[in-house]
Amino acid sequence: MDLEMLFPRLREQPYQVTSPADPDYNCIAWALGENDGWWSPVEDPEHLWPIDLPGIRNGEARLTVPDIRIVFEHLGFVSCVDGELVDEIEKIALYAIDGEFRHVARQLPSGRWTSKLGGDRDIEHSLDGIEGTAGASSLYRYGFVVEFMQRERANPQA
Repeated sequence: MDLEMLFPRLREQPYQVTSPADPDYNCIAWALGENDGWWSPVEDPEHLWPIDLPGIRNGEARLTVPDIRIVFEHLGFVSCVDGELVDEIEKIALYAIDGEFRHVARQLPSGRWTSKLGGDRDIEHSLDGIEGTAGASSLYRYGFVVEFMQRERANPQA
């Protein structure tokens, strides 16, 4: 898969592939620092999801930004103003198109961002490097950052 075709903004700024493709986890798991489970609200015993939170919309995993905000709040995150680097705080950026959640990226201690691209690779990138709605298959149209959330870093060195 050509990442620069899927995410045209990557052509304009540095990015780095940090792991090979792995279908065992997704962006939500990766944002939580995990790589051993696929987080999704679909009714599938192999998917991880807090059972008391929303997510199923007519049998599909269509999450709104308020839905995913509830999930991350359940996991200790709170909304914050921006994606500026703050010591001992981990931040995530929620991407959406027309109010529908599409992706989440995690800030690294360097201030750069890391993303798991579906079942494909992990990359380190700038915040806007994966934004957009054109040039990618519908699976990889992540839209734009619509919200930041933060929580205290469990392991300040991570």
